[in-house]
Amino acid sequence: MRILTLAGATLLLVGSSPSAAAQEWSEEQQEVWNAEVACINSHVDPIDWEARKACFHPDFIGWGVQDPVPTAFGEKELEYRFGRTVVRLEEMTPLRILVEGDLAVIQLVVHTVMSTDGGPDEETWVGWTDIMKRDDGRWRWIADHGHSIKGAPGDG
Repeated sequence: MRILTLAGATLLLVGSSPSAAAQEWSEEQQEVWNAEVACINSHVDPIDWEARKACFHPDFIGWGVQDPVPTAFGEKELEYRFGRTVVRLEEMTPLRILVEGDLAVIQLVVHTVMSTDGGPDEETWVGWTDIMKRDDGRWRWIADHGHSIKGAPGDG
């Protein structure tokens, strides 16, 4: 689960790697990527809690970098997790987008500089696989999995 809540001055960049930049997205892939970006941006300070919650399918399950096992989150868990972190920089690079009917798989790299619970800033590079499901014309996260990328710049 992405534990990102933005507060204060924040910079959000949507980047592209050479391989991603060389890809041409179909209209359907671009629609999914736009939904992905909108959902991630929904936690910009001040958080739009209703938009943020609307990004999660009721059956969502995720396996975040810090989680020992997959987890499902209710409304209170989402507010707790997203309410603890200040993100100073976030860059997203899409790598692959696969759309099959009402399901989409987005593979991306997210570079983040953030602090949790008022601690020092930490830099992370995380590979995410997000799975979105289209319900009533809206793409929402139904599952995700993130893993630290070892050897990335800033990885001590």
